[in-house]
Formats: sequence, structure tokens, C-alpha cells
Amino acid sequence: MRNLWRILLGTVIGALASWYLLKNVSLPEIISTLRSVPPGAMGATFVLMCSAYFFRLHRWKMLLSPLRDVPTMGLLSPLAIGLLGNVLPGRVGELLKGLLL
Repeated sequence: MRNLWRILLGTVIGALASWYLLKNVSLPEIISTLRSVPPGAMGATFVLMCSAYFFRLHRWKMLLSPLRDVPTMGLLSPLAIGLLGNVLPGRVGELLKGLLL
């Protein structure tokens, strides 16, 4: 039951954050901009972002290790929700990350 609440909370937060971020953005303009980005730059950005998440996951795993053993992949959802929630007013993502951990 707890996992269901986490999934629901994550979905609601993701939907609200997406709406907040994209409410004043033109979709055709985004598509046009993405088409103008060189594929190599897009690939390099993807690799760098994945690496950053990998290191953040392991940092949180080390920070939480004195308290309890948390599987690395179990930290992915709270970390992603926390980062996405940080674009909301008041950096609500930090609070959400703490609640989900």
C-alpha cells in the first residue's frame, strides 16, 4: 500500500511540476529548438546527466548508510521527485525528497 501512495504522489507531483514548467511554453518552438541541436551535443548532455544522477544516487546511499541500508535504485524515485520539485516555489522538492526517503 505504501508503494501505491508513493506512485500516486510521484505522479501528481510530476504532473503539477510539468504543468507549471510548460504552461507558458510553445510546443512547436520547443520542437524547432530541439531539431537545431547537434546530435553529438545532445548525446554528450545525456551521458553527463546520467553520470550526475549516478553520483547523486551513490552520495545519498553513503549519507543514509549509517541509518539503514537502502538499495541504490530505491533512491532513484525520491531523488528525481526532489529534483523536479525544486522548480516549484520554495524548493518544495527538498521537503518531498526527505518525506519519501
